[in-house]
Amino acid sequence: MLTRFHDENIISIELVDGGLSLALTLNGAVANVYITCLKKLRVDRFQEGNIVNSVFVYSGEECLGHEESIRTALRYLYDIDAQSIKNKPSLTPFLEQQFKKIINGELILVEVEPSYGCYIVALGEKFRINRARLD
Repeated sequence: MLTRFHDENIISIELVDGGLSLALTLNGAVANVYITCLKKLRVDRFQEGNIVNSVFVYSGEECLGHEESIRTALRYLYDIDAQSIKNKPSLTPFLEQQFKKIINGELILVEVEPSYGCYIVALGEKFRINRARLD
């Protein structure tokens, strides 16, 4: 599954029952994005008025063709740079194991790329969206 949103706002970020809940605006409504069984989360640059450029949800074979984006997001998520891999080569098999779990649909990788503000990468087991109209 590869899902994409564009030019939305982050309303809230919450850790709930071992998972992640993101509230985003979506076409005049609030979209509550849930990632259950959260394995790892990294949030950077949260600011007032966060604007989302894109949200990508990677899981399953539909992600083939996006391998480099997934690997880059995983390295960011685990704060692993090229020097870290050089100093500790055992990190490479770990990242590849996580990558394979995403491609096999065992894990979901969610990447929220900002136009302004907050950058989020989360790894969990399941993903769902609930929408409610804004009045």
